[in-house]
Amino acid sequence: MALSNDEQSKVRAYALFDSGTIDNIEVGTFKGLQQIHTYLFEGLLPAAGKIRSVNIAHPFKEGNGRSGRIWLDLMLKRNLRLCVDWAKVGKHEYLSAMERSPVNDLELRVLLSAALTDAIEDRDVFMKGIEQSYYYEEPDNYKAA
Repeated sequence: MALSNDEQSKVRAYALFDSGTIDNIEVGTFKGLQQIHTYLFEGLLPAAGKIRSVNIAHPFKEGNGRSGRIWLDLMLKRNLRLCVDWAKVGKHEYLSAMERSPVNDLELRVLLSAALTDAIEDRDVFMKGIEQSYYYEEPDNYKAA
């Protein structure tokens, strides 16, 4: 049975770390974000790594969150010698904070600050972060009353 696009991009996210390719990403630039997006989605999405030209709330049509969380961790790693332990950040709390962040980002900063770790080279922290990142993108399996 073939893997779905999401499963294939998750495998690529693991490989980004394991192959050492992550060390060649340009940190803190839009080019770096494009490099991550291209690596995760090339051949899976027609516009992998390409900037959108309409509805530009997000730079890419799909995969912004997954690419952006890796990009954020690379910047934190380089500048603060920390990264987010995404396994400690609940899905609903994170998505709610993200939704409100354009108006006030304090909630998001507090949420992520509480999950910072200095285990920046720990493969398990990175891999659990990938799992959590893809979990954030999954629809909920329940319906609100």
